[in-house]
Amino acid sequence: MLKAIRPGSLPLDETPPVTTTRTVAQRVALRVALIFAIVVPVFGFIAFRGARAVALKEIVRSQHYATAAAMATVDRMLADAAQDIQLIAEDGATEQRMENQPSGHPAGGLWYQKELDQMVALSGPWQHVIIADLSGTIVISEDGKRLGQSVLDEAG
Repeated sequence: MLKAIRPGSLPLDETPPVTTTRTVAQRVALRVALIFAIVVPVFGFIAFRGARAVALKEIVRSQHYATAAAMATVDRMLADAAQDIQLIAEDGATEQRMENQPSGHPAGGLWYQKELDQMVALSGPWQHVIIADLSGTIVISEDGKRLGQSVLDEAG
């Protein structure tokens, strides 16, 4: 049986039907919130990846320049050392010493030792300075201890 219900005349045990109608503003706000919840993290991830790629490229570039600078420094040091060694080898006293000594016999003489000590002091910090003849026998040594030994013994 149907009863007519007048406004304000509902019995206390009955509840009015719930309506789920939302206003247009509520619908727009809900959609905007959903879009932001999806779009903002995606754009954040894309921006992070882009920034990370740029940072990695910059790190690689700076390491490349640092490595190139270190290599140039080492090259300069090796070129300077080679030039110093060549100056000692081409020195007139060294050539005269090598030409005037018998083959296989170590060169001696205080005058040359002083000359060699001066060249070593002017050319750079060397651990050992030795000059060998074509057979590999050390004929000139800055400390005199290696005279007559083979360069193969020095290398080993």
